[in-house]
Amino acid sequence: MAEPSENIINNLEDDHVNNTYMFSNRKINLQVYIDADGWQEAEEKFHACQFQNPSDWEIYLKVRNRSN
Repeated sequence: MAEPSENIINNLEDDHVNNTYMFSNRKINLQVYIDADGWQEAEEKFHACQFQNPSDWEIYLKVRNRSN
């Protein structure tokens, strides 16, 4: 398996460490970064912000140890 794919899988499997998640709204060109222990906590923190039109947002996980 390619190294970048392994990093993504490791991040998804290790959902108990502090990760950075980016919520992106392309309609208004806004990104919000949230540190959380797992995607569920990231979603809870995001929803606490009470942004309008939550369905307009996408969530991304920052992959650790990424090499270019």
